[in-house]
Parts: sequence; C-alpha cells; structure tokens
Amino acid sequence: EAYEEENQESQEIELEDDKVQEYNTLKEKASQQTTSIRQNLNKVKRQQQTDEENLEQTNQKKMDLEQRQVQLKEQKQQLQERITKLEQYISQSSQTVNKLKQEKDKLWKEHFVTNG
Repeated sequence: EAYEEENQESQEIELEDDKVQEYNTLKEKASQQTTSIRQNLNKVKRQQQTDEENLEQTNQKKMDLEQRQVQLKEQKQQLQERITKLEQYISQSSQTVNKLKQEKDKLWKEHFVTNG
C-alpha cells in the first residue's frame, strides 16, 4: 500500500512536472504573441499618428487654397470693374476725339471758305 501511494505521488509529481512544463510553454507562447501584438499595435499607432499629421497638413493646405480662391475672386471682380471703367473712359475719349475732329474740320472749312 505504501508503494502504491508512493507510485501515485510519483505519477502526480510527473503530471505536475508535465503541467508546469506545459504552463511554461504556454506562458512563453503567450509572451511571444503579446510581444508581437504590442509591436503591431505600436506600428499601427505610429502610422495613425502619421496619417493624422498628414490629414492636418492637408486640411491646412485646403483652407489656405480656399482662402486664396476667395482672394482671387475678389481680385478678379476688382479687375473686371476696372476694365469696365477703362472701357467707358476709352469710349468717352473716342467720342470726344471724334467731336473735336469734326469741330476742327468745320473750323478749317469755315476758315478756307471765308479766307479763301
């Protein structure tokens, strides 16, 4: 009976040794997987940070371009108004020149008819 108890204890110790070894193996695998997962997580976090910075830069560029677009539209409107005013001035000046030519021609004719 003592032999059986000793044999049973020996088997339990062997089982416990097997379980400890299995535990250590599983613990090592879990540690490796955890390390791998942490590395992937850090990689994803770095990529996310880079993406967020790129998005922020892109949004800033977009805002700058939209502001520039507004400025250019205003500038275009001002230039259109200036063109319109210049065209009116040119038209008025042309009419004035034509009138003055007509008056000059009339005066020349009158001068030659009366003097000549």
